[in-house]
Amino acid sequence: MGVLLAVVLAAGCSSDPTPPPPTSPAQMPTPVATPVSTQPPEPVLTTIPTTPPTPPAPPPAPGRASTLPPAPPPVVPAVSAVEVIGTGLTTMFTWDTTRDVSPADAYLRALPLLGGTLADPGRAGSRNPRGPGLQWDAWKSQGALVTAAVVVTNDEHPPDTPTAVYRVVSITQTPRAAAAVVQGTQTLTAWVTAALTPDGWRIDTLRF
Repeated sequence: MGVLLAVVLAAGCSSDPTPPPPTSPAQMPTPVATPVSTQPPEPVLTTIPTTPPTPPAPPPAPGRASTLPPAPPPVVPAVSAVEVIGTGLTTMFTWDTTRDVSPADAYLRALPLLGGTLADPGRAGSRNPRGPGLQWDAWKSQGALVTAAVVVTNDEHPPDTPTAVYRVVSITQTPRAAAAVVQGTQTLTAWVTAALTPDGWRIDTLRF
């Protein structure tokens, strides 16, 4: 009995647990072939913007006051003021005695070029302390057309500023009637100030 048990144990210890490789081709696993595509890959469309987006402007820094100095007032050529003086006074002292009731009519025609207190129509009858008086009556009786020639003189005057121009002018009035010169030509000297207004240059003061 002991001998038989030893023989069985010896036989169990000498056996190989690894199974032998298959000897028949039918027992070999069949490999699976992976299909290969012969078509080219589809292109990937990429959209590129033609204009890059504009980055937002940075917000202003809070609590920072502007350090820029205020803009200077515009410098307006004095020649414009001189032209207004010449045109305004020429209109004011050119009289048509056949149509004008008094020199006040010519003053009213010059109002668009007057400023300050001179722009008051109520001053039309008292604009010139050296008014023509009897001379006007004589010219009117003759139906004279009195033309004014205004000359800006080189007399000394205050310096000009961007908003005020000062000049001394000579005003010569010459009456004519029926193509003949009527006696009574007179010349006045006036001190004039032109002031710059929102509407342009205007005659602001007039003194004789």
